[in-house]
Amino acid sequence: MSSVPEGTAVLKGWNPVASALLGVFLFVSGVAGGLYAARGLQPSPLFSLLYYLGLAGLVRYWVHTDRLRRSVSGSLDSGFFFLFTWPLAFPGYLIGTRGFWRGLGVAALFALAFLCTWGLSIAIFFIAGGRV
Repeated sequence: MSSVPEGTAVLKGWNPVASALLGVFLFVSGVAGGLYAARGLQPSPLFSLLYYLGLAGLVRYWVHTDRLRRSVSGSLDSGFFFLFTWPLAFPGYLIGTRGFWRGLGVAALFALAFLCTWGLSIAIFFIAGGRV
């Protein structure tokens, strides 16, 4: 038995806008992090704050659009919960809505995006003339 009201269309697939925003954010922050490191500078407190809040907010937005697409209800304080515990809550949400293997697969794609961004920041570090 489904929790979706009769006559409601449930869209499957991925969230193109939320995924693109998250990808652009990771790309820009990776480039900025690589440039900070290449110049031997500590990232500014504002950059760090915007990075952490932006990342948590965009993950929360991705989950929100996914819930709307799948017609999955959320708790009242899920936004607050995701803001502080998104590294734990996000895989839990994915596994809970997609099943273990499919949820783990989407979580692995998200981790791959992080690793690619990390690799990009290392490449930018060396391109910009950073020394080890």
